[in-house]
Amino acid sequence: MTEYYNSDEVRKAISLLTDNSPYEIRIISNNGRVWSGYFKGADVMLKELSRNDLEGCNVYLTLNKMHEGCYCRIQRDHFIECKGNNKNAPQTSENDIVAFRWLLVDLDPKRPSGISSSDDELKHAKQLALKVIDFMKSLGFENCIIALSGNGIHLLYRIDADATDENKNMISDCLKAIDMNCSDEIVKIDAVNFKKNQLCKLHGTLAQKGCNTSERPFRMSRIISLEELKEGVEDE
Repeated sequence: MTEYYNSDEVRKAISLLTDNSPYEIRIISNNGRVWSGYFKGADVMLKELSRNDLEGCNVYLTLNKMHEGCYCRIQRDHFIECKGNNKNAPQTSENDIVAFRWLLVDLDPKRPSGISSSDDELKHAKQLALKVIDFMKSLGFENCIIALSGNGIHLLYRIDADATDENKNMISDCLKAIDMNCSDEIVKIDAVNFKKNQLCKLHGTLAQKGCNTSERPFRMSRIISLEELKEGVEDE
């Protein structure tokens, strides 16, 4: 039986990333269907997540701090399928965000769309992540949350800034600089993750792109330590 999420890992991600404030979870199926729910904490969300058939789906979390009123939307504490332009169950927009909370550096192996990464591609993403961490330290960013996205690596740096267009442009420029200095022919730093309503893989859930094969397997995303990132990478 396929495990689509790990409750302990999901709880860890929610605790570290949301500050116990409201957040949206978005379930996106590979055929384009979308479900949305607003939650606080992990207990109710996990209960509701267990009610959904997650086969062929990927699960995402809003990263930045939203207006508290969003928690009073119709999909409070449960999931609703968003069909077309469903104004009764709106998803989080940029206008709903009151503060940037995280800078997401997403290291994603280059490959055809709609498939998982290979083990070698993921290993290269880990190697490049160490380079990015050193580069960010040179800019004054000392600490980050490190996570396996399932296909690559996420580095999340705490920033805490007002949700202004000026700060949005600053984040965009920062990601472009990281991309320019660190991306290579195998792994790309995604320079478009500067939106106020930025989504991120919900760590602790299964990444499902394409077919689950031994060459390109589905993998569980999860938050890891720097030591885990270095395992099998630095010793070569």
